Amino acid sequence: MKYIFVDFDGTIMNSHTGQIPHSTYDTIKELQNQGHQVIITTGRNIYLLEDFPKRLNISWVSGSNGRFLSKDLVTLDYEDPIPKQAVADLIKDLKAHRIDYVLSTHNAYVTHQKFGPSIDLFSEHFKMQYPQIMENFDDYDHIFQINVFSDQEIPKEILNKTPLSFLRASHHGFDVTMGNALKEKTLEYVRSKYDVKLEDIIAIGDGLNDIGMIQYAGFGIAMGNASNEVKTVANYVTENIENEGFYQAFKYIGLVK
Repeated sequence: MKYIFVDFDGTIMNSHTGQIPHSTYDTIKELQNQGHQVIITTGRNIYLLEDFPKRLNISWVSGSNGRFLSKDLVTLDYEDPIPKQAVADLIKDLKAHRIDYVLSTHNAYVTHQKFGPSIDLFSEHFKMQYPQIMENFDDYDHIFQINVFSDQEIPKEILNKTPLSFLRASHHGFDVTMGNALKEKTLEYVRSKYDVKLEDIIAIGDGLNDIGMIQYAGFGIAMGNASNEVKTVANYVTENIENEGFYQAFKYIGLVK
C-alpha cells in the first residue's frame, strides 16, 4: 500500500479552467481500487476545496500547507495552529500598513475588511470562493494559515517583529504560518503514526509550497507546469496538467496502466 500525497491547484485541478481532467479522476479511482491511500495535500483549507474531495472519493485532506490532517472532512486527526497572540499581533501590523490578509481555520476563510482588489484577484486566479468579511471576527484559537496579499515585499518592521514565516505563493502574495516546514509536516506525521515506510510515500505537486514534501517523499514527482525550483528536487518530472501529467506520472512508476 502506498500513501500518495497530491497537491490540488495545478496538480489535480487545472487552475486556468477550474476543472479536474478526466484522466486524473480515472487515475485516482484506479489507485484507490488497488488499495492505495490518496491524500489531498494543499494550501487550501477544507472549506475552499468545496465538494471536490467527495467527487474524487477522497476523505483524507491535509490543508493549510500541512497544518492539519482530516480523515473524514470534518474532524481533525492532527492539528498545529498558529499561536493566538502571533495572529493578533500580525493582524494589527498589517492593518496599520493597509495590507490585505485572509485567515484560515479548517472550515472557514475570513477577513475583517478589504483595502484593495488583491483578495478578489487571488480568488479569481485560483478559481475559489471569496472570503467572508466579518469585521468583528476574533476567534484566533484555530488559525492554521494567514494569506497576505502584496506584490511587493513585506515591510521589514513587520517581518522583524513576527515569529511567523512568509512564503511567496504567487505574485499575489504570501502564505504565512508558523515555522519553516510546510506540507512535509503531514508526511512526517503520517509516516510516524501509521508506521509507513519512506519508500511507500509518494508526493506530487507543482508549487513552491510543494518542494518540502517532494523532497521528503520516498518518490517525489513534479508536474510539467511546475517551476524549475520544484523540478530540480523531484525524482521525476511528468507532463503538464493539460497533457495528462497526473496520469502519466503514475503510469511511469507502474501504479496504473
